[in-house]
Amino acid sequence: IDDLSLLFVHMHHLLNEFRPHQARETLRVMMETQKRQRVETTTRFEKHLERVCDIVNTAFSDLPEITDDDMSDSDIKMEIDSQDSSNNNKSDAVNQLDRIMCSVIDSME
Repeated sequence: IDDLSLLFVHMHHLLNEFRPHQARETLRVMMETQKRQRVETTTRFEKHLERVCDIVNTAFSDLPEITDDDMSDSDIKMEIDSQDSSNNNKSDAVNQLDRIMCSVIDSME
């Protein structure tokens, strides 16, 4: 029984000595797996990027050319003027509401 116990202790000691080697090997395998996954992800991303670039280039090439005859300065001014006037109307309404609120606050004092 003493010999078996001694053998068990020695086996246990040998297993404990092997653990750092086992941990190092496990870590190496995990890192290789992560590296392979990253490489695969990178190649898939590059393929998708190439397809997106092709789609964007095709879309740009399919756009019609805009010439000076197609768009005159008066069209642009009219669009800007209509936007400015709508912004002015909004700001006038906001200013009127501000005046009303200020007068309410002043009357509370």
